[in-house]
Amino acid sequence: MSYVPAHKQYVAGTTTQVSIAPPPGSIMAWLGTWNSVTDDPDGWVVANGQTRNVGDSRYSKIVSIVGSGSANSYTPPDYRGAFLRGAGTNPSKSGYAGATVGSSQNHTTQVHSHTASQASHYHNTYQVNTLNGGNPSYNYKLGQIEGSGAGTLSLPGDSNFTSILITNTVTPSVTIDNSTTNVDNNETRPYNYSVNWIIKL
Repeated sequence: MSYVPAHKQYVAGTTTQVSIAPPPGSIMAWLGTWNSVTDDPDGWVVANGQTRNVGDSRYSKIVSIVGSGSANSYTPPDYRGAFLRGAGTNPSKSGYAGATVGSSQNHTTQVHSHTASQASHYHNTYQVNTLNGGNPSYNYKLGQIEGSGAGTLSLPGDSNFTSILITNTVTPSVTIDNSTTNVDNNETRPYNYSVNWIIKL
């Protein structure tokens, strides 16, 4: 009888094969741990880039799917630390393009811009003018004088001062807070949970 893939069986009394399991090359998430080739789940291989030496003829039929090698030795792709993505370009999502099947893409950041703006605002500056250029014998508390807009405030009954000049100075000030949290110099990532990716043989 000819070779029957692990995901197929013959219909009783016929030569027709029917699928009973995921086809070779299917990928699943697996919570098991891997220390050596003996830890591969039955019928699956952990996609960790570690070369396997095998004698089963099944492997020769999936070498082109799981990686390079021959009937007795092959190396599955290394999916450690990787997210999986659909291959090709999605015509309904402009700019979204995955690599070809079996290929990877490096980290990138989409071109974007950051802007900051600050509306103009006013600071009042006070200047004391004295009579005939003389110096007053005491200090006047400028905080007691209130006014808005450029102009002059007279101080009636005060023999030491003739006026206080109020000027408005426009001083834009912008502060950009560029602090970040949970910093990683190597990648930008969402919250995630780690698994082993396994490939069906």
